[in-house]
Amino acid sequence: LTHNVAARSISIKGGERGARSFTYDGVIPSRVNQLDTYKTTAQPMIDSYFQGYNQTVMAYGQTGSGKTFTMGTAADDSDSRIDSD
Repeated sequence: LTHNVAARSISIKGGERGARSFTYDGVIPSRVNQLDTYKTTAQPMIDSYFQGYNQTVMAYGQTGSGKTFTMGTAADDSDSRIDSD
């Protein structure tokens, strides 16, 4: 594993495919609160959405770390069911 901080990339060597490189936009430490995370990541995307750009948020992390709750889909959605009649 090679981490190039300046290029914001990680390279993994070996395996069937040989070396593979991945780039990233940034890393948010676990000590950062949700509001600051939102302001850094989602808020600019929402502004762009209203300017006509498509947006996607991908949450990646350990099972049980709160991704679903943070994305707002863990609430009881019993009022949002679509009736079939």
